[in-house]
Amino acid sequence: MLEFCDGAMTFARCAESFDPGRSIYEQLEKVDWQKHRKIGMTGGQFFDGVREMSKEIEPVLPPTAEIQKGFRDEIEAFEKTKHKKPSKIYALLWRDDEGVTEEALDSIKSLEGMLCDSMATGYVTLDVIVDGKPLAAKKIDEVKEKVLKEMKEQMPISYARAMGMF
Repeated sequence: MLEFCDGAMTFARCAESFDPGRSIYEQLEKVDWQKHRKIGMTGGQFFDGVREMSKEIEPVLPPTAEIQKGFRDEIEAFEKTKHKKPSKIYALLWRDDEGVTEEALDSIKSLEGMLCDSMATGYVTLDVIVDGKPLAAKKIDEVKEKVLKEMKEQMPISYARAMGMF
């Protein structure tokens, strides 16, 4: 099996049969490498296309207030336990395959970095507590929008993932 790779998303496997009783070097010389290149390049450059398409997509996510309606019990429990430690920032996240999870952070800058990673990997931010108090849903949305705008400029592939392109 010969494998051609173009990043994490595009690859082509081109099978060749070889006679184990003969020299592999002689057999490799007879392989139609140009045919394999054509197969491998078909559909290639996926990320170049995503990078260009991401320029056209505006940063729009569902409002946090709407998302929170489906997680009232989880948010209530989260807010009760995190009021005891007001010196940190806490975020409550959800992803379909992992359920609810929490992150403890030291600063707003750390929160922005975590949001960048979490949005690009399919997590939804349910709630954020800063200095022992829940951050208003509108404020969470403002932070997410700021992060998305930076992602659009600096990390178009992660931005495209955050926006659900792939």
